[in-house]
Amino acid sequence: MTSVLPNRAAWLGLIFLAGAFGFGRLGLPGWGYAAVAVAATVMGVWVLLRHRPPDQALWLGIAAAVAMAVPGVLGLLRGQPIVVGQLAFAIVVGVSVWAATLLPPSTVRWSAIVVLAAVVWAGLGAGLLAKAGVFSYGLYIDPAQDRALLGLEQLRGVMPHPNTMGIFAGLAFVLATRQLITDWADGIRDRRRLGALLFLVAVPSLVALFWSQSRTSAIAAGFGLLVAVLPLQRRGWDWVPPAIAAAAGLMITVPVIIAETIGYDFNGRGTPWGLAQDEFEYSPLVGRGPEFLTEEYLAFRGLEWKPSTAHNMLMQATGESGLIGLLALAGLIFIMALIAVRAVHLDRQWGLMIFVTFCLLGGQESSLSLPVRSALVLQLAVLAASAVLVARADEERRAAAGPAAAAPAAVST
Repeated sequence: MTSVLPNRAAWLGLIFLAGAFGFGRLGLPGWGYAAVAVAATVMGVWVLLRHRPPDQALWLGIAAAVAMAVPGVLGLLRGQPIVVGQLAFAIVVGVSVWAATLLPPSTVRWSAIVVLAAVVWAGLGAGLLAKAGVFSYGLYIDPAQDRALLGLEQLRGVMPHPNTMGIFAGLAFVLATRQLITDWADGIRDRRRLGALLFLVAVPSLVALFWSQSRTSAIAAGFGLLVAVLPLQRRGWDWVPPAIAAAAGLMITVPVIIAETIGYDFNGRGTPWGLAQDEFEYSPLVGRGPEFLTEEYLAFRGLEWKPSTAHNMLMQATGESGLIGLLALAGLIFIMALIAVRAVHLDRQWGLMIFVTFCLLGGQESSLSLPVRSALVLQLAVLAASAVLVARADEERRAAAGPAAAAPAAVST
């Protein structure tokens, strides 16, 4: 099902990716986060010295780590409390990108599908146990809950919130669908493989997405699915991938613009967006600091709803770290878009659909912060695999152009 792992370095990379994914859900003490950060640093130095990643994957890892770490570093310089977990996970995310380059791209893709499927099945199991009255965690039972489709409480499964469950289910559905399309295009007609993708990943993921009743995740999954099924390899369609990437990038800002122009607040999200804007205007260069929506801050404002994040990646960055954080986020998005667009014809648009779902989720969730950063590991790993394919294609192109370029020079002399 996957390419044979070439060496022990590849196994180490796969183990590190699995650990980075799980780390996003752990509530470790400070010394635990510090230990993980040190281990990630050692792993990163080893990868860079012994197995240098492709250039775009290298910059992708650096940009992701910087975008996540900037708020904490600025806060530290201003004497604010250290958010050790965020700083540690910034390192882990950056290193996980480089670790993904140690693996065959197909291994990264299949690993992401398997992990997402496991989260979906665990979530569905937790929801069914909650319905049976065994324990209640699997369902989101809250007085402020405004959704009960078909009389069902929202599924949060093994995640802290239904939106997070929806994100994982949506990604699983999109990736499984893309793999089915890829297999069909490659002439693979293995019924067991088809059945496993369809009935063990795609269908349960769709059920979990529906049960979570997460509108944000459904929209992101819908657009990701659209990218997955478009025939972007056709001649004359070269303009479509950049247009999709540009539109997806704009979707991070569109909800905020709508909230400011027509007053629709996206289920209350306009409130934290306004708070983030206030902090940006007060301190436009460096913002208020990491995790600025503290309980004390919100209590002072006298709000009934106390959001833990700005629920928008752009507003979170500006509220936490001002223009510096915004530039770091813009750098990450630019590199992700560059890889996604360049790799369309090489990775069967895997990178582009990941980029689209990332941006659409970023419009109403703070994708670089808890609780959805475990999904970020998988998304960046897939993009790193796409960067590997781009690097290989560039190398083959240079090798093919070398003799051809040398021949005329020999004749002219």
